[in-house]
Amino acid sequence: MTFLNDIRITTKTFGGFGAVLLLLLLIGGGAIFALSSANDTFTRYRELARQSNAFAIVTKGMMETRIAVKDFLIRGDRASFDRVLSAQTGTIDAAEAALELVRLPERREILVNVETGVTDYETKFETVVEYQAKRDELVKGTLDVLGPEMRKKLTQVMESAYRDNDIAAAFYAGSSQEHLLLARLYVSKFLITNGAGDYERALEEFDVLDDSLAKLMAELQNPTRRRLTSAVIEEIETYRTTFAQVHDIIVDRNAVVTGQLDVIGPQVMEAAAELSGLAKAEQDKVGPRASAFMQKVVVIVMASVAVSLLLGAAAAWFIGTGIARPIGAMAGAMRRLADADKTVEIPGVGQNDEIGEMAEAV
Repeated sequence: MTFLNDIRITTKTFGGFGAVLLLLLLIGGGAIFALSSANDTFTRYRELARQSNAFAIVTKGMMETRIAVKDFLIRGDRASFDRVLSAQTGTIDAAEAALELVRLPERREILVNVETGVTDYETKFETVVEYQAKRDELVKGTLDVLGPEMRKKLTQVMESAYRDNDIAAAFYAGSSQEHLLLARLYVSKFLITNGAGDYERALEEFDVLDDSLAKLMAELQNPTRRRLTSAVIEEIETYRTTFAQVHDIIVDRNAVVTGQLDVIGPQVMEAAAELSGLAKAEQDKVGPRASAFMQKVVVIVMASVAVSLLLGAAAAWFIGTGIARPIGAMAGAMRRLADADKTVEIPGVGQNDEIGEMAEAV
């Protein structure tokens, strides 16, 4: 303790407070650095979570788009068309939002390809819509008009021949109407299923219908019935030609669907799923690392606090002792002098601090 006697009280006091402040600064600085590092880690984890969510939205949007396209091919109405556009817009918006979150060049490249794929899908769907519009125009404007008209004419021929007791004409008129109905049935099935079998079966029924109409014309003598039957024969030719055009349009449309939409769609979803998997894999690494780092920070801070408390207590004890003990001894000596005890030994004589100066004065 002798070395403390040579340090002035002012130095001891300010030095003690300075030591305590230095310890607080070290603890605070260490805690700020640790929390800043932890914040960077959790910020990265949050970024990855947002990216993973954005990629999932892209995947979901592309799936909804593909489902809406299939529904449009079946229904062909405005509502299903609007659902496709809405899903496409949502998917593109999600891809653009995801692009703003991604910083790694290789992932940005994948995401750019995803966005390009979605845009390409939209362009190809416009081609499908054009085919669908042509298909609907021919079906509604020709097939759906001529079909009922031909049936009515054959019914008139059949009923007229039956009333006139023209049994052969009535029979062939009924047979022609039967094959007309069968042909229209398979035409309708083809429009729904787009199956080659239904198309071929419709053509077969048309061939049988042509033969039946030829036999009907051979039996007819009545001018009205011949005029009606001739009209049916002409309308059948128009109907068959239009149906062939519809068939070709549907084949071309389906080629775009299967050869392009059904290729682009899975590619986009696969790329988005890949990005989501990469983000999740990084999350699985960053999450445990962040948790372990925080636990380490807690241990370091607790250890720093404990060491600081010990050092602070030791400093306070040394400084307090270095100040309080000599002052207390000096007070006792001065009290004895005040009681006229001139044999008292004055403590602190020879010290280089304020206590030594007081001792010299006493």
